[in-house]
Amino acid sequence: MIDIVEPVVWTWTTGRRPYAVASHLWRLPLREAFRSFVPGRGLWWSGSPPRFDLADRRDRTRAYELVLREGGPGDIRSIIDGALLIDAWPELVVPADLRRAWQPIIDGHRSDVAEAS
Repeated sequence: MIDIVEPVVWTWTTGRRPYAVASHLWRLPLREAFRSFVPGRGLWWSGSPPRFDLADRRDRTRAYELVLREGGPGDIRSIIDGALLIDAWPELVVPADLRRAWQPIIDGHRSDVAEAS
């Protein structure tokens, strides 16, 4: 069986603070989706960065907030799993501009799931 995977295309919001926005969501291998994550300097600027356990829902939610706010496409693509993002989306504390930019992607994938069931 061959899986054809559409490449993710990235755009940036144009507000006062730009945020990277993906064209669609993706899935990470389970081992990657639930690993430990320590943000690098580009994501965590002062003091010692925390270690996030992505297998823990609370840690994963905080890590997703951080990466969506501060990260670029590579950061977001390597940390965020699409299904887990959809699950956490209502709880994420993110800027309104970021939420507005990502909401159509989230809604589109929720529709796809509903149609498949």
